[in-house]
Amino acid sequence: MIPADTLPEPRPMATRLRSRVNKAIEKIREQGPLEVLEKQGHGRGLEIGSDILQIAEHHLQPPQIGALETIHDLHDKIALRQYETLRPFTMEPTSGLRLSQQVLPVYSMAVVGSGSWDAQMPAVFMGPLVAAEVAGVRHRWAFLEPDGHGGISPVSLHAARLGRPTKVFRAGGMATLVALHDGVLGQVPDRVVLVGGDRLVRAAHEILFGTGRSRGYGLVVLCDADAVPDAIVDVLSRWLRIEPYRPTAVVTTSKMVHRKLRSRSAPEPVPSWWGDFENAVLVHVSGTYQALDMVNRVRPDMVVLMGPSFEELASEVRASHVLVGRYSEPAVLAMAGSLAALGRSGVLDYLTIHGIHVSTPQTASRLATLVRLSGDEL
Repeated sequence: MIPADTLPEPRPMATRLRSRVNKAIEKIREQGPLEVLEKQGHGRGLEIGSDILQIAEHHLQPPQIGALETIHDLHDKIALRQYETLRPFTMEPTSGLRLSQQVLPVYSMAVVGSGSWDAQMPAVFMGPLVAAEVAGVRHRWAFLEPDGHGGISPVSLHAARLGRPTKVFRAGGMATLVALHDGVLGQVPDRVVLVGGDRLVRAAHEILFGTGRSRGYGLVVLCDADAVPDAIVDVLSRWLRIEPYRPTAVVTTSKMVHRKLRSRSAPEPVPSWWGDFENAVLVHVSGTYQALDMVNRVRPDMVVLMGPSFEELASEVRASHVLVGRYSEPAVLAMAGSLAALGRSGVLDYLTIHGIHVSTPQTASRLATLVRLSGDEL
């Protein structure tokens, strides 16, 4: 990890990486995205039929099926509760003015992930599909990148089926992102979620579908002396498998934790996420509130609080999502990545809020006068 005195501002995408990815995108366009995708499937066809999805369940053991169904139910409960927080309303704050709010789903979405045994993330992959269905998105496409022989793991196929997409494709990677962006597969989806992917694919997703905030901190771990370094590494490793591209950091008030993380040596064999772990920022500060202020200034997507001094300050953390708890249990660690994925693909990502303002000419004139008197220029 890289020691630092504070959390540095995330750097923009490196010019060399952007150039490399742009060349790869143009090469795919020259070859034809559909031709590239058909080669991935080795002639097995691009779209996966419902019969294959149903057969996949017969290749799984009952514990696997039970685990996937339980994770699906968790996604579903969270999505439903999110949806319940947004309700349509109509009100008249003053005479002649009526405000209405309607919550409407986007028309289409796509989730792109790996379907191979060694890179699949079925628990995370289900999240966007479940959230989109709860939101009411009409067209929900699932893309599973096959292995080198065109095959897809039955686990990934069953996870896709549980997510209830309207279409499932044997395709993934950068070629799929290009095909979706260029409308080769039909209408360009309103939302495109990428699950996993290497550095080049993540960079391609940012270039083609970037939201403007994708280079901000993805995960920051706030921990004190009670935090276990092994547990911190476990959380980081699981996050980096999902988000290897986003900046990541650990801010600790413990010199011991700082020293152990700084001197951490690579395990054998060296895992794929280790290079990103070594590039994560490691900061030691003396005070709890100093650490909290440092994190609140960068407003990461996900903050994991480890240790009692930080756990009791959860309500003061300014982040999209906060995970609180002891991460020494394997089951909790296994869910950390899935919960983090929900932060990017919850129901709110697939809804638009429409406010309708109806007023009389007299009311509009009165409001304009109030705005001018307040000091604003119209």
